[in-house]
Amino acid sequence: MTGKVSENDQRLERAEVEHLLSSGMFQRAPLLARLLTYICEKTLSGQADEVKEYNIAVEALGRPADFDQRRDAIVRVEAHRLRKRLDAYYEGEGAGRPVRIVLAPGKYVPEFVRRAAAAPEKGDQAGAPAPRRPAVIDRGLVVVLAGLGLLGLGLVLWTTMHRRALASGTLPMPAGTVRILAGAEEGGMDRDGNAWLADRFYSGGEARSNPVGSVRGGDAGLLFRARREGAFDYAIPLDQGIYELRLYFAETEFGASGGSGGAETSRIFRVTANGTMLLPYFDVASDAGAGEADARVFTGVSPAGDGKLHLSFRGEIGKALVNAIEITPGDRGGLKPIRILCQEHPYADRLGRIWASDRYFRGGKLVERPLIEGDPEDGNLYTGERFGNLVYTIPVAAGRYDITLHFAERWFGRGNRGGGGVGNRRFDILCNGTTLARSFDILAEAGAPNKAVVKVFRDLEPNPQGKLVLSLEPSVNYALVNAIEVTLSHP
Repeated sequence: MTGKVSENDQRLERAEVEHLLSSGMFQRAPLLARLLTYICEKTLSGQADEVKEYNIAVEALGRPADFDQRRDAIVRVEAHRLRKRLDAYYEGEGAGRPVRIVLAPGKYVPEFVRRAAAAPEKGDQAGAPAPRRPAVIDRGLVVVLAGLGLLGLGLVLWTTMHRRALASGTLPMPAGTVRILAGAEEGGMDRDGNAWLADRFYSGGEARSNPVGSVRGGDAGLLFRARREGAFDYAIPLDQGIYELRLYFAETEFGASGGSGGAETSRIFRVTANGTMLLPYFDVASDAGAGEADARVFTGVSPAGDGKLHLSFRGEIGKALVNAIEITPGDRGGLKPIRILCQEHPYADRLGRIWASDRYFRGGKLVERPLIEGDPEDGNLYTGERFGNLVYTIPVAAGRYDITLHFAERWFGRGNRGGGGVGNRRFDILCNGTTLARSFDILAEAGAPNKAVVKVFRDLEPNPQGKLVLSLEPSVNYALVNAIEVTLSHP
């Protein structure tokens, strides 16, 4: 069923969505989870008319605003994969579910089919195609399911009400992650499936929008589409605990991209957290450059005695600004590991660790390769690579870090398309201008093509801008990398 439904029916339908998302069937398919969440939420909130290919691509799957469905079939491909996965689930372990989610061929709006109404009725047209439906269950089982359902409905109702109140900013947020798009009237989902709230918990300042395409790098289509500027504060409710704080900035008003003259010293401001100085005399243009996405990271952050994290932004020259605020659970020891995969989508490895999609890069090209079978490392880490003249500018908190780089030579070497062998690819590896490896040759290190090589560089310190600037500079053919890990040197 689609369109307007009773409150009880919608609870059951939302419960089924929650059940699927928590069942583990999407553990290694975060893109399908994002697709299912988007199309179901739009449908259940009465916005089924917005479930269109372009909207799905941009709002759910992280495609840019210039997405062209004639050249990019990602929505059709992922919808086909989701349809097959739903069919397989409901034909197997989900056959007894009281509600079945059906994605009909050629459609993106899901149907919620109640099990009691799933058997074909006498009036059905002979031979007419219909979704495969499980048989009607006996009354005894209905009674049992109904009893269990009442317990489940209470939990679902509480969860739904809590989420709605949370989205409106009327309830303290539970322990966990808070992501806020400063200055934005609407929230959104980034390319890794992370939900961001519309602007809230603020006082003072004004909301301003950024011109499309005015910010380079980062998740520019979402995190940097707006900003709050002026003299303003945020009082963000948090459970007691230790958190990591990430503040996102971009200078779009001053400098070459902004058109209002020089950038440096045109805007200088300070940022405090619960009265403690985080950024004194901060100049975004000096920190990252005009029109560039910038992020600063802070660890060991906790709410004040009133249960809120108080952030204050005040201008020294011009108006203070912030584009986005991200608060995630942290450790007392310092920054949690950062894992970046040179692929378009996040991935959970065999140990359950989450690798974020490719980010913080400048230069190079992203490509996909076949899965490496039989390698002691997780072969999925090497199905994507970024090659070229590469720079990764990774924001971290103060401290010392180890960088682990994952490589596999998938182009040169016997049996690969590029042929050749040792010496066909060599490049230098630097961090913040210091050479870590010179004329690095993946094939020479691995001893064979298509074999994983892991290089660890220890005890590295971020630059004054709080970044680990990793440069891969070609000397023979292009440099490449498959995955990057950043961990504390002395946790």
